Amino acid sequence: MIATSTNVLADNMSTTQPQTTIVILRGPPASGKTSVSLLLREKLQPVARINIDSMRYMVTPRNFSPKFLRAIKLNSARLAVGYAQEGISSVIDSAFTDPQIVGEMCQIIENAGFEPMVFTLVPDVNILMDRNLNQELFEKADPERLKQIVSTYNWDVGTKITVKDREIEEVAADIYMHIEERYKNAK
Repeated sequence: MIATSTNVLADNMSTTQPQTTIVILRGPPASGKTSVSLLLREKLQPVARINIDSMRYMVTPRNFSPKFLRAIKLNSARLAVGYAQEGISSVIDSAFTDPQIVGEMCQIIENAGFEPMVFTLVPDVNILMDRNLNQELFEKADPERLKQIVSTYNWDVGTKITVKDREIEEVAADIYMHIEERYKNAK
């Protein structure tokens, strides 16, 4: 369930700003990635939200081959590094169904001297299917394709964040707590 208020988020986040952060936010379609990344964007300022769906529509001709999508995802990591070098955090969000690509993205980020944080949103499948039905037409996934993605999704990449029975602000606050914890431990 997605709430319209950010009170939960504000109440659960401190006012300290962590260092430059690169977050890779993954999960199946309709799991809440967009909402969470928008909430994190408000807290991690300055921050760039790098949405893979938006990036793939910037390139023409539209080509959704695995090679093309891999190039977009790896270049999103390079873009995040460029922002981080200027002191700007990034939240990269996409389904990221292939753990190997996530690993390659992390390697690009680490090679530039930054530590990416990967979070996997783990939704309730029935709620996910209902949420997908309520998506805008251009955002709605084919239900059979969505079932296939969920049944084959590798949930063991990054830190698992449960979405079931939680407001989206609570999910974002949970992720932000992990970010703050990393920087407290680094001091």
